[in-house]
Amino acid sequence: MEINRNDVIKLILQFLQENGFRKSQEELQKESGICLNLVDSKQNLKKDIIDGKWDQILNQIKLFNFQSDTLLDLYELIVQELVEVNETQSANQFFLQMIVPSLQEFKERLLRLDYLIRKPGKLSVNEIYTDNLSKEQRRNKVAEKVINECIEAPQCRLLELIGDSLRYLSANKIITNNKYDLFMGLGFQEQKITQIGRIEKVVKYSEKMRVNSATFTPDGQNLITGSIDGIIEVWDPNKYSVRNDIEYQVNDQYMMHNSCIINLSANNELLVSLDNNGQVKVWKLKTGKCLKIVESTHPKQIGSILLGKDPQQVFIASDYIQLFALKSGITQKQFRGHSGLIQSMFQSTEGSRLYSGALDQQFKVWDIHTGEQIYTLKLETALEKIFYIQGSILICPRGKQMILLNSNFQEIKRFYSETELISCVAQGDYVYGLGQGQLYSFEIKSGKGLKLLKLPSENMQDICVGNNAIFCFSQNGHLIFIQ
Repeated sequence: MEINRNDVIKLILQFLQENGFRKSQEELQKESGICLNLVDSKQNLKKDIIDGKWDQILNQIKLFNFQSDTLLDLYELIVQELVEVNETQSANQFFLQMIVPSLQEFKERLLRLDYLIRKPGKLSVNEIYTDNLSKEQRRNKVAEKVINECIEAPQCRLLELIGDSLRYLSANKIITNNKYDLFMGLGFQEQKITQIGRIEKVVKYSEKMRVNSATFTPDGQNLITGSIDGIIEVWDPNKYSVRNDIEYQVNDQYMMHNSCIINLSANNELLVSLDNNGQVKVWKLKTGKCLKIVESTHPKQIGSILLGKDPQQVFIASDYIQLFALKSGITQKQFRGHSGLIQSMFQSTEGSRLYSGALDQQFKVWDIHTGEQIYTLKLETALEKIFYIQGSILICPRGKQMILLNSNFQEIKRFYSETELISCVAQGDYVYGLGQGQLYSFEIKSGKGLKLLKLPSENMQDICVGNNAIFCFSQNGHLIFIQ
């Protein structure tokens, strides 16, 4: 199969356009002679023209290549509408900068526009327009010509094709590493994030649709978010966007609850979600199909859930923990000892221990097989989050510090921040503390604070970490991707 080189250029042009590399896009168009006139939606562009959003339209089509008469129709309409509202100075500036240099072949039409701009006094509609059309009809006519010279294409085609190729190579055991050097054609050792670098992207949802819980799949390939309107979305953390290669999301058939999502837990195939009514749902990530619904038997508010190392088991926690068997639908075990809402849980790598942190200021370790408490640590303040890292446990109590325990639950280090922390995560040799409007990073070995990153919201809620990305979100609707 032969690949057309022009198609490769088109893919690169789309990539440059979608990622805001305008100068590079312009230079490649000039050198190759290829121009896409690519829009996300023809209908949206048409609507913008009909609505007269001229600044937005001009910015969007800045690098487009239209037929001369189409371009003049659009520019002429803009000048006429400026004259109509007596904005003759703006009309003259636009005329001289945009029309005169490039559309000299239409001398009569240019002379008429110049006449309209220069004529003193406010002109009547009949003097400005000669087509006997309404404003909407006139805009619609121009919009049709413009969109007929534009194209639509699926977004991120270059990355999608590369992704398809890598999935084929992986499925056929040609490559076995999740990470792959595309340029060299080699698999390489997975590189964990180290120090926090910079904010790569901020997505803003309305407060009525804001994210309330988030988690990464263990392989780091998916970020899953749950919102206060009950909708669950699967994101590509490398593209900072909702995945468009999952059929049920493309068809707007999202996984969802009838009320606010308050907690999520996932492996690479399954997801469990909890809403504020205490309902737990189990989902198959590949299809979006709900496999099981568990109605809570907890008499009090549920604070957290955890999908077990055995994917047929789910831990559901209020001020005590239930081990629920999905296949049989029965509670296998209860873990009692906390007197406050359990905020955070995780299971040991080999699956024999369960760790929990609660608002009663207690960190507890449980034997999963017997349900007995192995260890209890009483702290000075309520626990916001606990996190497992390389055989150690990171604890984030309410306040300005994080505590690192070894596998024998002995304190080995404290990390101090200037402001109160609300959550923590760890990756590789570093720990990260989330404050209100700030993200701190510390080196585990030395305990040294490395960097302070200013966040776009003072009202942060939580943080989670994947293989090569940090994601945090605020109560104001900010979704923040950090590399």
